Amino acid sequence: MSLTGGGACEPPPDVARRAELTGEADLAEGERPAGQRGVARAGLRRAGLDGPLKRRDSGPCGAVPSWRPGPVRPSLLGLERLGLLPGSRPSTARGNSGADVSGPWLSWPMIEVHTVTFDSHDPYRIARWWSDALGWPMGEGGPEDDEILVERPGGRPHLLFQRVPEGKSVKNRLHLDLRPADRTRDEEVERLIALGATLHEDHRFSDGTGWVVLLDPDGNEFCVCRSDAERAAGPS
Repeated sequence: MSLTGGGACEPPPDVARRAELTGEADLAEGERPAGQRGVARAGLRRAGLDGPLKRRDSGPCGAVPSWRPGPVRPSLLGLERLGLLPGSRPSTARGNSGADVSGPWLSWPMIEVHTVTFDSHDPYRIARWWSDALGWPMGEGGPEDDEILVERPGGRPHLLFQRVPEGKSVKNRLHLDLRPADRTRDEEVERLIALGATLHEDHRFSDGTGWVVLLDPDGNEFCVCRSDAERAAGPS
């Protein structure tokens, strides 16, 4: 079981590719470094993604952001894939076209996500549940400890569970999207429910797409999405 990348279970491929190349935020005219204009648009033209895109509100786990004409910020990943990101970190960078692509977002890495932290009355109990659910090992500690880490194999981000006196009262403003590694979405949902999760919302569709919202034993919402194999196969 793994955490999904990109935030949504199933973003439309054209929107996802465009976001990958340019980043999601538009820059106002006065916010762009001199000489940067046109770099992201050129990248989109090379990728064949410079046509207009309409807003799509059907993306699971939230609406897909709309795209508007105008200047956009190139993302690090997009610039790198387009051959516009230099191997070093000079103060001024120039892409293949000679355009200046320097900017504050090129100072990589700016910051890293070390842990995603959950509050709990019983951190050891819920950490054990997530360890079983994800197949990630628990860090040191026992039932008497106020903080228990569930460590992601291969490195950060880990999950941290900390003791608090109050209980959960409202919907989480942050949740995890999970994708099965070696089974289908539906098989994974059955396995997690058998472990103690609760079905909260079912967003599966007749063509096989969609996702399921479950609650962990503490009531924290999380989504189970289709596996990579299911996504590659497309709708049934």
